[in-house]
Amino acid sequence: ATLAGRDPTTDVAVLRVTDSEDLAPIATSTRSDLGAGHLALAVGRRPEGVIAHVGAVSVAGGPWRSMRGGHIARFLRLDLRLDHRAEGGALVDLRDGRAFGMAVYGPRGSVLGIPMETIERVAERLLAHGRIGRGYLGLGLRPVRLDEETVRRLGLAKPYGLMVVSVDVDGPAHKAGVLQGDVLTAWDGQPVRRLRDVLERIGPDSVGQTATLSIVRAGQPASAQVTIVERHVA
Repeated sequence: ATLAGRDPTTDVAVLRVTDSEDLAPIATSTRSDLGAGHLALAVGRRPEGVIAHVGAVSVAGGPWRSMRGGHIARFLRLDLRLDHRAEGGALVDLRDGRAFGMAVYGPRGSVLGIPMETIERVAERLLAHGRIGRGYLGLGLRPVRLDEETVRRLGLAKPYGLMVVSVDVDGPAHKAGVLQGDVLTAWDGQPVRRLRDVLERIGPDSVGQTATLSIVRAGQPASAQVTIVERHVA
């Protein structure tokens, strides 16, 4: 097989199989009634052969974004012990034997499911383009808490922001005048306090859009108009 493309933000990769004579496609499902309590089988392979883990869906929720900014159609957490060699393997619904997603590790060793609808959407784009383009600002950011006097004097909605700890001199934020040491407090008028607040705004559809960044520079308010460019995820 050869790599057709991959998207680290959703943990999805597509392989082109050169010899599929002995391979049969697995039946898949995007059923929306999968909920807490449903039993699932996670499969993988060790040198000794196929491995399997059985557990239950412990949490089933709505759309969410990964820490890398990938859009996941549903939040699925599973109550099972996952061998690291089964990560990326199929999650099979024990009711009908159909694969509804793949198993991956989440924060603090939890086991999450990437749902089949997300896999199919990303795979289709990877087959067409070989990559998932994402928005790029060219900034390294770190959450900070602003002092009360600055918050009161500037009339900020929240005492939080994101400090600029590094700036890519070839990136769009640098060209817009953002400097190291600035504190980003709002994006198009909406307060930001976490890195995820920014990641959620620089998905594939953000490329080419212009955003107004509200910043605090040396205790004084400032702003920058940044046109988001595409960054190819390696």
